[in-house]
Amino acid sequence: MKTPPDPNQDAQTLSIQLANQIINIANKNLEDGLSVEAIAAGVRHAAANFSAFAHHRTGGSEEQLGAIVEDFIQMFEYYLERHAPNET
Repeated sequence: MKTPPDPNQDAQTLSIQLANQIINIANKNLEDGLSVEAIAAGVRHAAANFSAFAHHRTGGSEEQLGAIVEDFIQMFEYYLERHAPNET
């Protein structure tokens, strides 16, 4: 049985922990032979699907959509730089 999240942990810490769990699933699928492109597409699909669900579930407004997209772009740019091959 899984322990429920500690309500005292901040949302960012919990989101990073969840992201790491999803990355572990993606890495396992990569080890099992799925293509990196298919895995990335599936993760994007899941992120878009659940983000839309959460937006409507929390009564999100049209004005909030830009912030959600900007948040994704900022994270994507950060990880693009982080995963870029080292040029020495």
